[in-house]
Amino acid sequence: MQKKIDLATYPRKSTYEAFFNHEVPVLTTTCEVDITALYEFRQKNALRLFPLIAFLIDKTVNEIEAMKHRIIDKELYAYDIIHPSFTTLLPDNTISFCDATHMDDEKMFYEHIVRLSDVTTQTTNVEMMEKHGRYFISNIPWIRFSSFTHSYLSQYSSIPIITTGKFQQNGINITMPIALQVHHSLADGYHLGQFYSLLEQNIKNAPEVLSGILSL
Repeated sequence: MQKKIDLATYPRKSTYEAFFNHEVPVLTTTCEVDITALYEFRQKNALRLFPLIAFLIDKTVNEIEAMKHRIIDKELYAYDIIHPSFTTLLPDNTISFCDATHMDDEKMFYEHIVRLSDVTTQTTNVEMMEKHGRYFISNIPWIRFSSFTHSYLSQYSSIPIITTGKFQQNGINITMPIALQVHHSLADGYHLGQFYSLLEQNIKNAPEVLSGILSL
């Protein structure tokens, strides 16, 4: 569900207007995130990594109000919840889009992502249908990166894009580069910090947050 935001009472009104007409209105950052607790949970229980981290990203994004704001036809709106869309790799090494549904239940979400991933790899779907109530996750498990910027349609420039990269061992820890791209009218450094802080906390608590999956 969405509701229109009254700019007259919007705390970020000045910042919103300052960046609204920029030709490149997005800002991006990449942080190296410690996923040790999540990786060990996944290894111990023989689970797929992407559906697990997708749940933690989904939980994090929906905990941050700024991530749920959208610019639609030059008007500002807020969503109660937003849903993930991600890409899957097809057998011929092309990609297909996959629209998923936000779920608070970790078991249902894990099964949902696994099922969608398996089904989507059978067909190609790259249609850009209505996406405002969504955010994007792009999984690039073959490379490590220190920065990442996505192309975007101007009408969807306010949709956050999260990109996960190749994990690696760093001493006794496992780390993964995770990039975040947001519209600067809606978010700035504070919100980037909020995202990574909450995500790192959710990952650190992965064995507890994801415990319901073990009833599979």
